[in-house]
Amino acid sequence: MAEESNRPGRQLAEPVRRDCLRRTLTGVGGVRLYDVEGVVYPERVLRVRPGYMRGSGEAYREPPPWGISTRQAARLLGCSEAAARSCLHRHHVGFRVVAAGKGCCNYWRRSAVLALVKERGEIVKRKPERLMDAAEAMAALGVGRSTLQRYVRCGMLRQVKLRLLTGRGLKNRAYFLPAQVRGLAARLRALRAREAELQALREQLKCTCGP
Repeated sequence: MAEESNRPGRQLAEPVRRDCLRRTLTGVGGVRLYDVEGVVYPERVLRVRPGYMRGSGEAYREPPPWGISTRQAARLLGCSEAAARSCLHRHHVGFRVVAAGKGCCNYWRRSAVLALVKERGEIVKRKPERLMDAAEAMAALGVGRSTLQRYVRCGMLRQVKLRLLTGRGLKNRAYFLPAQVRGLAARLRALRAREAELQALREQLKCTCGP
């Protein structure tokens, strides 16, 4: 019995040592490789970069049929080539690097660029008189910016996205239809008045009947 009582129970799993964890190699152009002891990757695999041919790591020779150049994308987006390149990288738009003369040119996926153009809205030089900006809509509704955005997400308000041309460049702005804002403000006032009446009735019942 003593031997059975001293018998070790179920052994706990040993904690994983930090030096045994696999480490992902960096700079491999979207191919996930692991730094494992004893594994050696070919040089042609390690030198692959985003947009280049995976087999050789070199630039493509011909533009893809689905792509447009950085210059064309900048014209569609209404900005400089540097700003267009930064915007497209920020939105993770697919691209290929194509050899052009002594240098290279990026060709971006046309459908993704057109989707960005549609989302950004048209360029205006001044605030449209027929629309309300965010500050005017918040004042009319008596709410803050977060509540205003919640109304937009819920479909209670429709916002119009435009790019306002200022002295410091293009600024994204959201505008609202005045009639829609006034209609929502009237409904909110009615709901607040109803809530105030109910609260007054609760207070009256509490004073009459007690807590």
